[in-house]
Amino acid sequence: MLENFKIEPNRIYTALFMLVAVILIIIFHTPFLMWSVFGIAFLIMLGAWVIGRVGPFGGNCLVVVDGVHQSLPFFSEYQDKLK
Repeated sequence: MLENFKIEPNRIYTALFMLVAVILIIIFHTPFLMWSVFGIAFLIMLGAWVIGRVGPFGGNCLVVVDGVHQSLPFFSEYQDKLK
């Protein structure tokens, strides 16, 4: 009877991963860690904006930069489809 009982390795690895994830969340769920992760991400983005000379107003504002890469190709393709 026990020779037919097999545990798939994928299920074991998934269970171990979930257990480790829960333990890490319990251990590292502190306000300091949350704010430090936010601060690091904010500083990286701020540095990228400074290097790319992205400002709040003008030709290099974030909306213009985003629009060139997302909205312009979308509306160009949309206009071609309507013709």
